[in-house]
Amino acid sequence: MRDLGELKVRMKGSRTALSPADELLIRDFEKRFRVELPEDYQTFLKEIPGGHPQLSVIRVAGAPWEINRFYPLTRGESPTTDLVSAMQEWSEVLGRGYVPFANDGGGNQFVLAVGQKPAPVYIVIHDEDFRQVKLANSFAEFVDALEEVPDDEL
Repeated sequence: MRDLGELKVRMKGSRTALSPADELLIRDFEKRFRVELPEDYQTFLKEIPGGHPQLSVIRVAGAPWEINRFYPLTRGESPTTDLVSAMQEWSEVLGRGYVPFANDGGGNQFVLAVGQKPAPVYIVIHDEDFRQVKLANSFAEFVDALEEVPDDEL
């Protein structure tokens, strides 16, 4: 997986003041929701405390999908949706074995299918009957494919 600093994740335009997750927080999340987070995503959570990445676009078959923001895993210090509240909100719709880790500007969810190994990444399109589009075979592959939004697409 690429150096996560290259993503330049920010919260409201500046480097986020939230703390990254630690091992205990990750284990508590896994126990609470009865999931096992992949190692590459755990590494991400331990380095990135959520926010909007500058490298925010992934392309699949020519179609760009843009991350609005990654959900933080915090101890209640997030002023907006965090990973726990996203799981609570989306688990009934997504079903067991899916973890929403980010959203796009339209509220579609980027999810990890943690019931599979490796855990592939999908985007779940809520206004198309929750259609899933596979974006990557793993979280690391997903992160490695992220790029900036080209000026002509702004």
